[in-house]
Amino acid sequence: ALLVVAQVAKADGRLDEAEREYLRKLLDDTGSELTVDALLAVAGNRDLKELAGSVESYADRFAIALQAYLMAFVDWNLDASEKGLYDELVELLGIERGDLEIIAATEVKLRTPDGVPDHPRITELIGASSFA
Repeated sequence: ALLVVAQVAKADGRLDEAEREYLRKLLDDTGSELTVDALLAVAGNRDLKELAGSVESYADRFAIALQAYLMAFVDWNLDASEKGLYDELVELLGIERGDLEIIAATEVKLRTPDGVPDHPRITELIGASSFA
């Protein structure tokens, strides 16, 4: 999951501080001892199709797609290369159309003052994932 999110972060050829901080937070949340730079180096050597193909659980695939989408928007700018990589990713992961709409709505919700995603489908899928 981290490798996929790192690929999205660097898809536009630059890594701003918001993207770096988001990756740092994800690394801290997972207890990884990798640095952001080390994660980016490893991610650069991996094939997206291979990474996506290794995820069996739909709940895990959804969680990865959600994190990738949030990464693409963390700098408030969805670059065409980030969008292209995200579109390829969700196709490889087989994310259902309704779930894609929920992911997009979640990003919008996170920009509001309360900033808490509240869709029950997110709770259901994240709870069923290995990331819970």
